[in-house]
Amino acid sequence: MEKEEAAIRQFMYDNAWNDYRDDATGEVNYTLLAEAAAEEFDIPEDSDGIPDYVYDLAVDFDRSFIIIDGEEIDDPEVNTYGDVLSIRKGEREYNLFRSRKEAGEAAREYWEDLAENDPSEFIAIVGEDTLVQWALGRYAGPGSTTVNSLEDWLDLWLDTPEEEFARYDGTESTVDYISPALLNELDWDESDAEEAVAYRHN
Repeated sequence: MEKEEAAIRQFMYDNAWNDYRDDATGEVNYTLLAEAAAEEFDIPEDSDGIPDYVYDLAVDFDRSFIIIDGEEIDDPEVNTYGDVLSIRKGEREYNLFRSRKEAGEAAREYWEDLAENDPSEFIAIVGEDTLVQWALGRYAGPGSTTVNSLEDWLDLWLDTPEEEFARYDGTESTVDYISPALLNELDWDESDAEEAVAYRHN
């Protein structure tokens, strides 16, 4: 997604319903919207007038979509699981975060909450022996990385959020672009999407 195209989409989404609605039909007047965007961004006319791509963006201004690792996902379903946002399209579901840092903090919080609110489940996952070793200040762990306390183990999640949220492939995906309409559904603004990351859950 080119920066100018993204900026045009945002301009159209922000202004269409208030300033370019047809009084008779109540619908957005795409021609007026395209002309306003062309003027706002100093887009030169071609032989036929305002370039077709500007009109195409006007017609498309309120489409909800996201681009992840270069792939466009159209009209995804938005869900919330606790404090975690996700989008789903068909069988694919991604957890979305404003940044890798936010994802790491969410992963740590999940495991801390599990330890505090469902200790039996936490013990079943981490192991009684591991907890005993931590209580004695010895290095242990349920995974390949060992630490000598519960707090240190929880902190490991800050740097490895993909292990919690990318259950499908264990990798972090780049969010290339989120359309204004989808940002609105997510209750995000443009700045929230600047460093956004996604983790495929299934």
